[in-house]
Amino acid sequence: MRLKRFIFVLGIISSLTVSLPLSATATKPGSFCLRHEEQRSCFEIALDIQAAPNVPILSSVVLEGMAWSAKDGEYIGTQTGSGWNATITIKPTEGAVVLSVDIHYAVDAVVEREAVSVRLPGTGRAITRELTFVNLGSALRVDRGTPITVSAGDLTLVGESGFVAARYQPSQKHSKTVETDVQLILDDRASHPFSIYPQCLDHLSTETGNWIGLERHRIPKDRLMRVAGSTVHAQARLYLSDPAAPLLPVIIERWQAGAKAAFIITDHADRTDPQALRAILYGTSDTTAPEYGKRGFFGHGLKLTKTFFASGKRGTLDGDPEIRALATEIVAAGSEVGSHSITARKDSRDVVEKGLASFDPWQTATWIDHQPYTNCEALSNVGWDTTGQYGIEDLLVAHGYRWLWTASDVNQWGLQVRSLFDGEPAEAMPVFFPFPPDPRLWVFRSTWFYAPPAQLAAAISNTALTRLEDQRGIFVAHTYLSASSTTTQESAHRKALAVRPTGNGALVIDPALDEALARVGVRVRAGSMASLTWYEAGDRLRALGDLVTRYLPNGTVVIENNGTVDLNGVTLAVPIGQAEIILEGAPLADTRKEAGRTTVWLSLQKGAQVKLSVTVAGRKVPFLSLRPATLEAL
Repeated sequence: MRLKRFIFVLGIISSLTVSLPLSATATKPGSFCLRHEEQRSCFEIALDIQAAPNVPILSSVVLEGMAWSAKDGEYIGTQTGSGWNATITIKPTEGAVVLSVDIHYAVDAVVEREAVSVRLPGTGRAITRELTFVNLGSALRVDRGTPITVSAGDLTLVGESGFVAARYQPSQKHSKTVETDVQLILDDRASHPFSIYPQCLDHLSTETGNWIGLERHRIPKDRLMRVAGSTVHAQARLYLSDPAAPLLPVIIERWQAGAKAAFIITDHADRTDPQALRAILYGTSDTTAPEYGKRGFFGHGLKLTKTFFASGKRGTLDGDPEIRALATEIVAAGSEVGSHSITARKDSRDVVEKGLASFDPWQTATWIDHQPYTNCEALSNVGWDTTGQYGIEDLLVAHGYRWLWTASDVNQWGLQVRSLFDGEPAEAMPVFFPFPPDPRLWVFRSTWFYAPPAQLAAAISNTALTRLEDQRGIFVAHTYLSASSTTTQESAHRKALAVRPTGNGALVIDPALDEALARVGVRVRAGSMASLTWYEAGDRLRALGDLVTRYLPNGTVVIENNGTVDLNGVTLAVPIGQAEIILEGAPLADTRKEAGRTTVWLSLQKGAQVKLSVTVAGRKVPFLSLRPATLEAL
């Protein structure tokens, strides 16, 4: 009953979770205006930094307010804190204003928050988590994976690099003038909400109270360390536009070649039976059956991330030749082999180091902790601490791992197919983030998806899949599909088996679940949904963060790939229907026209850029009708 109790406990913890406001430390803002002929629009800007030396500084440091100076048409603001100093530069460039911030650390420091606060005049509109451009009726936070673009009045602010999140808050002055407060976040604790269990247990009690206590008392490990001598840089651009002209921001979508949503299964290693796994992949475990390969994941053209134990008996890479053969087939079919710890037991660092070699032939990139309450080497236990006997994070890096699981699920919806970008709009909802103890590794979240197959099938309804597409979302399921009655003893788990026996000794996938997979497959073939492994989805979301959007005075827009990898099938949308989008610098792969939205996709190599222009009914329409402006301080 452990898994059943686990979801029950997570539901309780979710209902108890509250967010506490952070104290503001923004200094008195600088006030500036952009002027064009009779048009004048003003904004305020300030720093909001909370960072403390990792080792207390003996000499007292007086926090100074931001000091501004002018030089060669640009304004420079400086501020000093305890072990750090920061500079904001506001510089007119190409008819716009570039806002850049640099924070330099003289000592090792832990970060609570690094942010730039900008107050814009007027009612705000922003790109939301659903990748729409709408009015802001209330506070909204966007995290990695959502472009930072907000407009208020005749000013538009676009994040270009270094900002990992943004928060938009409608506000009113005492004069009842509507304004929009923007917080551009370089880093804060909410951007990487990792936590660990308070201790490594010898065994796990089944008492519900113990489960609740373990979850409730997880210790936050959500602060990044800034190393002495390091400098953090971020840049945004502020545009002044014609207030009478419509705004058509380019929206960088998440998924390849026009796909609206991503559907991802991470199947954990517990109780894996090779016969059941083959049935899940191919529809039946009988390789001679006429229907072999016509059903299941591969039969419907779907991928999955399948994790294994390295050592043990049945169902492990080292102990089961059939599993090794299946692992090879999984990778050959474009799916992913992941590591579910090394064994089901507590493993020392030496055992992990030897066991990781078992995954090397499949170039494993994803690690999922098994039973982190009792497996001390779990990254969510003490595996993050390389000074201890169970520390393993450096071993994972050495073997090419990039991704870790949070060891907890997003469960506020129950058993539903919902986007991980969904949730309370004002609160942080990061789907992926750097691992705070070692940012060379990254962390991803998932949704608990374990129940009898009929219930899973009902959740994968066409209504739910359409909603996921409308959300431009990502569904990452935490499943146990590869178990059989041979490997499963508890009655509750037996009811949740995704395979059933046949008269000839073979196993077949549950028909209802197979029909649900077929529904996903139809959308994948139609191009509206992407079936991905986790590392494909995570690597893509990270790479999209290196795309920079720049609007030009002639009404066009440039998209640059400043990253280190080529990006295939970059999907770009404009919030206007029946438009023609013309590209310079890259061939157009395809176009989709819908009511209120035109979408194109193309490939963009590293270091390359593409210029876009748009026409409607044969008439060129500017993305932003920019007004070249002069910058002045109040």
